[in-house]
Formats: sequence, C-alpha cells, structure tokens
Amino acid sequence: MGPYESLTDKMEFIARMLVPYAVLAMIFILSVVSVPYPLAVFFQAPLLLMAIYYWSVYRPTLLPPWLVFAIGLLLDLITGMPYLGLSAILFLLGRIVVVDQRRFLTGQSFMVIWMGFAALAAIFHIFQWSMSCLLSLQWMPVRDFVSSYVLGIVLFPVLYLFLHLSHKILPAPISRSKTRIGSQKTDMTL
Repeated sequence: MGPYESLTDKMEFIARMLVPYAVLAMIFILSVVSVPYPLAVFFQAPLLLMAIYYWSVYRPTLLPPWLVFAIGLLLDLITGMPYLGLSAILFLLGRIVVVDQRRFLTGQSFMVIWMGFAALAAIFHIFQWSMSCLLSLQWMPVRDFVSSYVLGIVLFPVLYLFLHLSHKILPAPISRSKTRIGSQKTDMTL
C-alpha cells in the first residue's frame, strides 16, 4: 500500500494539494478584475508573477511549464492584451530562470528572496515594456510599468506570507529515493 492507506487520508491529501491552486486562482482573479479608480493601481501589481516566483523557488513541481504558459495565455486573453502570448512567454522565461537558481535561493533569508523577486520583476517589466514598444512601433509610457514594478516590490512580503501559509498546508513531498516495502521504509540511495 502507498503512504495514504485510507480514503480519508487520500481525501485529505487531495484537499491539501488543492490549496495552492485555489490561492493561485484567487490571485488570478485579482489580476484580471476591474475595480474603481482609487484601487486600480493596486490590482495592476504583478501578483501572478509573485506567485509564479514563489512556487518556482519552493515547489516548482506544482507549477509545471505548461501550466505557467497557460496561465499567461489566459491572462492575455481575459485582459484583452493586444500582444497575445507576451505574458505567457515572460512568465515561462521567469519560471525557467528561477528554477535554474532554485538551489541558491532555497536556503536564503527572506531579504535575499525579496531581492531575487525585485531583480526578476525588473527584468520582467523591462522586457514587457520593450516588447510593447517594439510590437506597437511607438514609445509606451514608462510610468505604468514603473508603478507596477514598485507596487510589486512593496506588496511582495504580504503575498509571500499568504503563499507561505498555503505552502505549510501542503503535504510533504514524497521522496523518489524512498520506497515502502511492507511496513518498512528503505533508503534506496547509495
């Protein structure tokens, strides 16, 4: 038998695994919802980029590349982005970079994680602005991209805390190097 022997264990496992996806769905909704002017700037923060960054550092298997691409594509479709696929490509590239640096980032303090997000968000916004200018064949106002970047940096600790709490609900990852024989666990590593 596997690590989840009863139906309630399996149901609990499934419920715990759904938590990060439910949080991601809420973040997605906050990213696409239209609000009155006083709060409009708040919802232009790169909330999805923050979530993709967090999960790419701490549990990259939860957000495989195809899902990150699909989230970006859906975001572009729903928000009416004139450059369909731009967010998808930028999210995917961001995930690739973060997963590549995951070994360094995983053991670091929150300040290093925050600076890592600040660097990724800067690159993301510069590419987004550059591609918008290139594809529209005109200079786009920088103000919107800068305000989104700054707001993302300011809000990152809040969203990080929320994502961290949802991460604590997740079951521990099952190690590939361990298997269960009867009631004994054996270590298959050399």
